[in-house]
Amino acid sequence: MSEKLLHNFNKSISDLRKDVQELGDRTAHMENRMGEYAEAHNDMADHVQHLEQELSACQNKLMDLEDRSRRHNIRFRGIPEAIKQADIAAHLTDLFKTLAPDLPADVLLFDRAHRVMKPKFLPEEAPRDILACLHYYHAKEALMQASRWRKDLPAPYNTIQLYSDLSARTLQKRREFKAITDALRLHDMPYRWGHPVRLLIHKNGVINTITTPEEGKKALKKWGIPFLPSTHPRQDNQQHPTKLHSDWKKQRAGGRD
Repeated sequence: MSEKLLHNFNKSISDLRKDVQELGDRTAHMENRMGEYAEAHNDMADHVQHLEQELSACQNKLMDLEDRSRRHNIRFRGIPEAIKQADIAAHLTDLFKTLAPDLPADVLLFDRAHRVMKPKFLPEEAPRDILACLHYYHAKEALMQASRWRKDLPAPYNTIQLYSDLSARTLQKRREFKAITDALRLHDMPYRWGHPVRLLIHKNGVINTITTPEEGKKALKKWGIPFLPSTHPRQDNQQHPTKLHSDWKKQRAGGRD
């Protein structure tokens, strides 16, 4: 009786060891596979990050090319809708002569001029902008510069504003600098925009180039200028893949270290 009981006990122990061995082998196989999956995922995460950088570089290049194709354009805001399409050319010609009287008439030429869709932020009663393509770039720059300094234009030109024609991506990226430019204007610090998107700040006879909002914050802190965060902070909803790491300790087959 005791021999039979011992035999059954030994057999049960042997079967249990066999089950544990099989379970250990399966666990080791799963751990190895999970390690391979983690390595493959991390390689993919690195590749995705590289692709994101390349995509950003391509988008910036495309943005620069689009802005260059618009560099002869001027956007006129505030010209009443009463000025019909047939009268736009004459109205702009008179505006050019009033704004920059020293420029000869033969350089104040434009290839086309027409109304464009109204930006969403303008009130409903505001007239649509007029987009004009100047034939000579230096004439366009002279008009833009004159519009910045001349504040004594007679009616009906005293309510007209001139803007550069920029791509939507450029305008979006410039809005990220709004808190920086607000602080600069508040402290009467001159600045201008560079290409593709950078701030050129004049400080003590030196031009400081700012390429990111973070650089702008550091510069303001260095100059002792208070920084007021934007009331509309940029929301970065882009999800970046995160890397995996092994949070277990591998076991040898059989379940023992």
